[in-house]
Amino acid sequence: MDSKGASAIAFAVIVIIAAAVVGINSAQSPSETGDGKAQVNILLVPTTAKVKIGDQEYSSGNYQIDVGDYTATIFADGFNSKDIDLKVVENGEDIVTFYNYLSPSTGSYTEADLERLDLIQHYINGGS
Repeated sequence: MDSKGASAIAFAVIVIIAAAVVGINSAQSPSETGDGKAQVNILLVPTTAKVKIGDQEYSSGNYQIDVGDYTATIFADGFNSKDIDLKVVENGEDIVTFYNYLSPSTGSYTEADLERLDLIQHYINGGS
């Protein structure tokens, strides 16, 4: 085999390996390929509360949020707002949990708020 033939075979092997690597990477799930987002479960008290993360506002629920470091601002009418440092990270199939509550200023908790508050305090104290 001459050097041109050997070079052509070497080039073909490199192309096949590169194609195989691209195929393997594209078959991975988004959480494995690093799509830059994480699933975040938000639970807030009072039920009317919202949290501003980056330039988006969220109420209680599940969301796909860009990974990064944020100052999250929780607010609701009649309650003392608060700022919390929040780091959203990709963590595979796990869900990032963000549970928090506000203290009343002029407002008061509803029965639904009190139930959520019990759940949040249980979670904060190490329950699941």
